[in-house]
Amino acid sequence: MKTMQILLLAMGVMLFSCKQENTTNVEPIEISEKVDTIQKYLFSTPETWSAIQQDFKGKGKFGSVNFLKFKPMADYTGIEVSDKQTGKTGKEVYQYYIKLVDELLEKNNYGRTIYFGESQNFLVGPNDELWDAVILVEYESVEDFVNFIRSDEYNQIAAPHRAASLDDTRLLPSTRF
Repeated sequence: MKTMQILLLAMGVMLFSCKQENTTNVEPIEISEKVDTIQKYLFSTPETWSAIQQDFKGKGKFGSVNFLKFKPMADYTGIEVSDKQTGKTGKEVYQYYIKLVDELLEKNNYGRTIYFGESQNFLVGPNDELWDAVILVEYESVEDFVNFIRSDEYNQIAAPHRAASLDDTRLLPSTRF
């Protein structure tokens, strides 16, 4: 619903601006079709964070399936970290991030990365929703996932590289049946 409201608002703004003198020789409908209304996500909300802890508490192993879209070049603007990976692509910095995450997961016995690989078009799904990579991580429990994400180690060592490397992401939580 929110996406539809944003689309309608964007179309209204575009149509209003098209009532002005059209010096671009582009038809108004062509302009409105080029408006990007897809919302990008990098972080959870307080509501989804609370829900995941309640929904998966005490259910054993916890998995996260992550769809990733990288920035063309990593961007550390406003990010403080001692080992900035300057001059590297978002993909390269995310690979560095995964190396750090794997070390922290193993060190603290929180879980493990099961799969990390490049992605292409969906076999089943929309053709216009493209992702650069997918990663599957298994934690011993949702409590271990929460402890890991909230840990000072993760937030000081690894998380800044995630923020610098990703343009958009989706995280789908999962537990075994």
